[in-house]
Amino acid sequence: MTGAFGGCTVSLVAREKVSTFTASVAQQYKQRTDREPSFYITDIGDGVHEISVNSLVDNVTAS
Repeated sequence: MTGAFGGCTVSLVAREKVSTFTASVAQQYKQRTDREPSFYITDIGDGVHEISVNSLVDNVTAS
Protein backbone atom coordinates (compact mmCIF):
# COMPACT_ATOMS: atom_id res chain seq x y z
CA MET A 1 0.00 0.00 0.00
CA THR A 2 1.55 3.31 -0.98
CA GLY A 3 0.54 6.92 -1.21
CA ALA A 4 2.17 10.22 -2.02
CA PHE A 5 4.64 9.90 0.85
CA GLY A 6 7.84 10.71 -1.04
CA GLY A 7 8.82 7.08 -1.53
CA CYS A 8 7.43 5.82 1.77
CA THR A 9 5.22 2.79 2.08
CA VAL A 10 2.74 1.58 4.63
CA SER A 11 3.21 -2.16 5.02
CA LEU A 12 0.90 -4.32 7.10
CA VAL A 13 3.11 -7.08 8.53
CA ALA A 14 2.34 -9.72 11.15
CA ARG A 15 4.12 -8.90 14.43
CA GLU A 16 6.23 -12.07 14.34
CA LYS A 17 7.44 -11.26 10.80
CA VAL A 18 8.49 -7.61 11.33
CA SER A 19 12.18 -8.35 11.98
CA THR A 20 12.52 -10.58 8.91
CA PHE A 21 10.56 -8.11 6.77
CA THR A 22 12.62 -5.06 7.74
CA ALA A 23 15.91 -6.94 7.29
CA SER A 24 14.90 -8.09 3.82
CA VAL A 25 13.64 -4.67 2.73
CA ALA A 26 16.73 -2.95 4.15
CA GLN A 27 19.08 -5.26 2.27
CA GLN A 28 17.27 -4.88 -1.05
CA TYR A 29 16.85 -1.11 -0.67
CA LYS A 30 20.56 -0.65 0.13
CA GLN A 31 21.55 -2.76 -2.89
CA ARG A 32 19.35 -0.77 -5.25
CA THR A 33 19.88 2.75 -3.92
CA ASP A 34 23.10 2.66 -1.85
CA ARG A 35 21.08 4.34 0.93
CA GLU A 36 19.96 3.12 4.35
CA PRO A 37 16.18 2.99 4.84
CA SER A 38 14.30 4.09 7.95
CA PHE A 39 11.50 2.10 9.51
CA TYR A 40 8.72 3.29 11.80
CA ILE A 41 7.16 0.34 13.57
CA THR A 42 3.71 1.10 14.97
CA ASP A 43 0.86 -0.79 16.53
CA ILE A 44 -2.88 -0.69 16.20
CA GLY A 45 -4.51 1.83 18.52
CA ASP A 46 -8.03 2.19 19.84
CA GLY A 47 -9.10 3.97 16.67
CA VAL A 48 -11.42 6.91 16.44
CA HIS A 49 -13.74 7.45 19.35
CA GLU A 50 -15.63 10.30 20.94
CA ILE A 51 -14.15 12.08 23.93
CA SER A 52 -15.82 14.74 26.02
CA VAL A 53 -14.33 18.15 26.73
CA ASN A 54 -15.05 17.56 30.42
CA SER A 55 -12.83 14.48 30.52
CA LEU A 56 -10.00 16.48 28.94
CA VAL A 57 -10.37 19.26 31.51
CA ASP A 58 -10.50 16.70 34.34
CA ASN A 59 -7.27 15.09 33.13
CA VAL A 60 -5.48 18.45 32.90
CA THR A 61 -6.57 19.64 36.34
CA ALA A 62 -5.65 16.30 37.94
CA SER A 63 -2.07 16.55 36.64
